[in-house]
Amino acid sequence: MVRVLIIFVTFFLTVFSLKAQEFEINTKPKTFKKLNISGEYRGFFQQRYFHKPYILSTSIDDTLYLPKQSILFGDATQLPELTLNIGATLSNNVAFGTDLTFWNMKQGTFDYFRGVHLGVNLYGSFKTSLGNFSLRTGGIQWLKMSRMTFKAFEGYNRYSLFTRNPWDPLTKDLGERYSQYFDRGAISQDERWGNQAFHGFSMSGLGLPNNFNLMLLYGKAQSSITQFTTVDNTTLQQSQQFFNTQFYSSLIPSYVIGGSLSKNISNHSLALNSMNGLSFNDTIGVESNNYSVNTISFQTYFDNLSVIGEIGYGKYDDLSAGESIAIKFKTDKSLTYLPFDVEYFRVSPNFYNNNSEIINSSINDQDITQVEGQGVLRQNGSAILGVGQLANNRTGLTINTEFQLPLFKINLGQTIAKEIKEGSNQLTYGRTINGVTYSEFYRWQYASNLGPYSRLNKFYRGVYETVNLDKFQLNNNLHFNSIDFQIKHHHKINKHKYYIYYLGNYNSAQQKLSPFIITDESALIRQYSHQLEKYFQYSSKLIFSTYLGYERVVGNYITDTNDETFMPRNQKTRALGLGIDYKLSDKTCLFFRSRYFSFEDTNFILDESEGLETTLEIKVNF
Repeated sequence: MVRVLIIFVTFFLTVFSLKAQEFEINTKPKTFKKLNISGEYRGFFQQRYFHKPYILSTSIDDTLYLPKQSILFGDATQLPELTLNIGATLSNNVAFGTDLTFWNMKQGTFDYFRGVHLGVNLYGSFKTSLGNFSLRTGGIQWLKMSRMTFKAFEGYNRYSLFTRNPWDPLTKDLGERYSQYFDRGAISQDERWGNQAFHGFSMSGLGLPNNFNLMLLYGKAQSSITQFTTVDNTTLQQSQQFFNTQFYSSLIPSYVIGGSLSKNISNHSLALNSMNGLSFNDTIGVESNNYSVNTISFQTYFDNLSVIGEIGYGKYDDLSAGESIAIKFKTDKSLTYLPFDVEYFRVSPNFYNNNSEIINSSINDQDITQVEGQGVLRQNGSAILGVGQLANNRTGLTINTEFQLPLFKINLGQTIAKEIKEGSNQLTYGRTINGVTYSEFYRWQYASNLGPYSRLNKFYRGVYETVNLDKFQLNNNLHFNSIDFQIKHHHKINKHKYYIYYLGNYNSAQQKLSPFIITDESALIRQYSHQLEKYFQYSSKLIFSTYLGYERVVGNYITDTNDETFMPRNQKTRALGLGIDYKLSDKTCLFFRSRYFSFEDTNFILDESEGLETTLEIKVNF
């Protein structure tokens, strides 16, 4: 009897449990329709060995050198080792997601997790009867509006492929990176390309009534970072409440606020753009960088002609407002035999916006001159810039074209520019060859007045040098000439693809107008660089690469001279590299690079270095 009762109770509970589960499955609403988890991992190893160690600084008592050998595990580029992208679709009209980033700085502190450099995003998208809206808030967002308000300089796709960027994406075909560059003159880039880093709240609306589009920004950009104050470890850090806590040096907020309203009309578009920023250089809110920029940008397309431009004005602190204009005409070869890209630009000395493509060359904003500084520097002074890059206090013309010969593709560009009014008594120029290598001498700092002669300045993955001018010998506004010349070649060796790329950059700054670069001593600074790269695809999984770089910079006697040799700059930079790209699986690649680098200034004998840098990068997409 007991056995029968037990069997009956067990059967009853089992049936009831099954029915309950069925009821729950049939009645519980779905949490989401689709869940996606993706991301990437980047492992990075670097070893540097100096044959001639670089001099960090000199003094009467001592000379400070970089260590003869250094090893890095992790990353020194402010990008995480692991990124997770999590997204969920709740319905046909609502979706949300978040980005999680993970670092292993191996330092035991968390101060590196702050500010605009790093963070976590939360975003959502909503389809409504008014249009499609996207909201983002939190850490790093990569956004752009227009060239003069919020955007990074893209150039004309003339750059080296040998030195890998940490954000370079993986492609399904290992050789696609090099074939794309030959076929299209550009490679696939992730969302950082041409965008500015933003930290805060952003909203975009697409497909609004009457074909309007909207973007709004409120938060922090790279120019509005507030510094952290040094934490007294003997007091605050002893308390669990303040463990691994950093404090801002100022309680006064620094921020940017901006927006864009655009409308598409057939093959034409028109946009109203605004960017406003407020930041303080001190803790009591007296010294400020306060600017406002408002522009109108437009694009119009015809059968064989395009007109793209932007016109606006900007105001900095208590200075009077200044205008800015850039208009570009792009023709098809059916109209002008060769395709041409011609741009006229004029940017007032009072137009200021360090979050745009425009380099500040005329307004003395604050620079961080200590190695411990954490701000992000950009090239300033009367800058020698690449073809097509804009600077305030400058007007000029840029011309680009390209054509194809039986064995080569050739493209070239030239910029002719002059200062609108007399600029500063300083020139600046970037180091093209080994610029990334030199920037890594200062791993996580962005500082100026570096090196044995206190004239090197670091920005993100690059350096620029400051040249002092003898103001008593300057009798005219400065003029600038820049030329880019690129040759691309592709052929096969026993069915193996082979690519050769040459890129030459030639720049000069002088006191007179010239249709081409100046090659004699009337030029204040002459800069010539050459880069030759070769890529051999042995198989679908293996690519070999070589790199050769050479750069000369020569100054005349109006530039600063050495107190011992009484001679101006005479610089030579060399680079020789070997590389291997190896595909471990469909979504995992290994990249090896070894670079010999050297630099010498025969007239400033302390400014020299020579060494070997080897990097190993593993990248995984999932």
